[in-house]
Amino acid sequence: MVDVLRGIGVGLLAAFVAVAPASAVTEGPANGARPMGMGGAFTAIADDANAPLYNPAGMAATDGIKMAFTRAAFFSGITDPLVSQDVAHVVFGAGANGFAAGVTSLADGGGVYRETVVSAGYARRIGDSLRLGLLLKRLGAGLDEANPDVAQNPYFADGTSVSAMSADVGALLSPTPGLTVGAAVQNVAPADMTFRPDDGEGAEDVDEASPAVRVGVAYDLSSVAGSAEQAALADILRRSVIAADVLIGSGTSGFGVGAEIGVSQSLAARVGYRTAAGYGESVGALTFGGSLGLNTGSGAVHIDFAADIAGGDLRDNMTQRVSLRGA
Repeated sequence: MVDVLRGIGVGLLAAFVAVAPASAVTEGPANGARPMGMGGAFTAIADDANAPLYNPAGMAATDGIKMAFTRAAFFSGITDPLVSQDVAHVVFGAGANGFAAGVTSLADGGGVYRETVVSAGYARRIGDSLRLGLLLKRLGAGLDEANPDVAQNPYFADGTSVSAMSADVGALLSPTPGLTVGAAVQNVAPADMTFRPDDGEGAEDVDEASPAVRVGVAYDLSSVAGSAEQAALADILRRSVIAADVLIGSGTSGFGVGAEIGVSQSLAARVGYRTAAGYGESVGALTFGGSLGLNTGSGAVHIDFAADIAGGDLRDNMTQRVSLRGA
């Protein structure tokens, strides 16, 4: 029964959507339309309100208040997805310090199964080149008690929800102008998310939110803008970045590469490629996206879009993400 209920909400995500290990919210996938438009290569960038999802150290890279709200639709449309994920984060930077709070929720289309993460974090800049961050998380998973298949299954007699605490840590280092190296460990303390039967007897597999390591590198092309002979090209380079990520988890691995091209102050284009391997499956996807910025007088609001074009067994499926970012 567990396999059936989680097969839609988690199993598909484990096979492809997460360039991360196993279950969708507790171990990945990271989200945000801006990062995912670049193939998920955001660990060494992490300079907006998506930072808590990729590298907590990025919380110390912001000034003032930044927000991000994302709706992800897996294998279907935005309004009627097979699996959906909603993400909201607020990051506040003041001097060398950064703070964040957020919530993530993933559910299957029928609302039978849901996972949530509630988080709060702190990061600090040390000197001019190093940032360190910590994100504390409460992970939760639950089933709809009103669903007959859930209510009549003795496996869930002891309850239809489970929760645990864990944490992510991260670091960002800028050794030379333009170059940034990032590393993050997700779920430093493995969290047991197993639904347990009421009698406490019988063997069962442990469903853990296991540690996963992300390592990334990014290069800000503004460092080479001065060498461009054309003024228009120099302007584009000043707003552009390229990046690459590698992820290694419990039985899974993946990598992503991508670029963000700042066409103008209010328009950006993104492209990338990412893979996920594990549990006997290996899938790659081309990613693309863009951003439209609107000046509000006191700041800017960005509307981001990203989509995956999968290959292999998932070639007829598409994952879409829409984000609203404010600064």
